[in-house]
Amino acid sequence: MTRTRAPITIALTSLLAVAALAQDVEHVQPAETTDRDRAVLEALAVLEMVRPEPAERLERPTPVVHDDRALPANLDSMPTIRFRVVRTLGGESIAATGSSAFTTEDLVTRSPSAVSMQPTGAGQGWLLRQNAAFPRRATGYLLDLNQRLVLEHEDTDLRVRGIVRDWVDALVLGFDLGWLDRGVDTGETRTVAGYAFRRVVHTPESSDELGCEVWWSDELMLPLEVTLTKGDSRWTQRVESLEVLEVLAPGEAPQELSHPAEQRFIRTFQRMTLSDWYDIHFGCDCAPPGQSLAAAARGQRPTPTPEPITTPATPPVRSTR
Repeated sequence: MTRTRAPITIALTSLLAVAALAQDVEHVQPAETTDRDRAVLEALAVLEMVRPEPAERLERPTPVVHDDRALPANLDSMPTIRFRVVRTLGGESIAATGSSAFTTEDLVTRSPSAVSMQPTGAGQGWLLRQNAAFPRRATGYLLDLNQRLVLEHEDTDLRVRGIVRDWVDALVLGFDLGWLDRGVDTGETRTVAGYAFRRVVHTPESSDELGCEVWWSDELMLPLEVTLTKGDSRWTQRVESLEVLEVLAPGEAPQELSHPAEQRFIRTFQRMTLSDWYDIHFGCDCAPPGQSLAAAARGQRPTPTPEPITTPATPPVRSTR
């Protein structure tokens, strides 16, 4: 008798747990799509950077070891840095709506093992941390400041949602490292915060091809500025106010890189996994938190293994080294 009732008891307990979570989570229906929204998506589509559609839960691909790229040899010696990252998207379709270019701005703090990315205004940010058990992978926490919600993402969740593919993606803000091989090193360099950035350019051979220009630091493993162009559409991501933080003793990392449970402000938020969120919103057309035009403009690509830009915390100061 006990063996027969145990699964039922477990199932009821799970349903009650989900019901309890649902009491505090509001079903937010997606807003009406505006002409400007459609124009932004059209410009992103031209640049082949539209975020992939959410995958069916039962069809999510499971990452395998060889999919996770090797970590850079100088990872442990990389400094902790803080900066603003500004992304701008422009094109004929956006201009036709009478709107200016679409722009997002985040405050970023990056260490060798964690990346904090928060919008300059209230909204949704991300904390990405290196997976302790599998260092090539990442775990993520979407921080919804308006809903006071922390949504935990496993490495598979991050991959399927097009946030980051592995830890290398998190470090480079989703920049496609293939551009460094496809492009031509111009020999030009810039020095920012004591670090050299070299200019690499890929010039398209036709109007149907994507062009790329990047200022890249091998030492920091960071793109200072990336510009993708195709026809009249242009997407730019640039790093501003780059600050190299002083060497910190163990346990003295910036507060925004700590686990959410250890952050005084965030630890009061409700926490749930992405699976919990899907269970609560089953049958609802609600978009998962973090899936918006602002997130789309971070540069995700519609590929089986997306290569997005992800990535912020206290106001940065002028850089010195």
